[in-house]
Amino acid sequence: MKIKKNDFVQIIAGKQKGDVGVVLKVLPKSNKVVVENVNKLKRFRKSNRNLNGSINEFESPIDISNVAFFDNNKKQRCKIGYKFFGDEKWRINKKTGEKIDIIKKGIKNAKN
Repeated sequence: MKIKKNDFVQIIAGKQKGDVGVVLKVLPKSNKVVVENVNKLKRFRKSNRNLNGSINEFESPIDISNVAFFDNNKKQRCKIGYKFFGDEKWRINKKTGEKIDIIKKGIKNAKN
């Protein structure tokens, strides 16, 4: 998955389209991400002898196809690609070619 934890993402589909948030959790098996303050749900807990009733509010997962990486420096969304620089693999911004962060160190380029 090209989106990681702590990345800024923009919602591109659904009722909260256009909102920007931070990825709290990535769920690669189900192709979903949990974004801070987006897609919030409430669960009402009934009281019993030992516990009082309460309302729990939490973020629900969103499909990865409904979010896009948001470049905080340029204030726009962009696509992410991978590029080799020497023996390091980097995530890059496809629009500008700028490096985002390093993926792996000490690997050899498969093309050579």
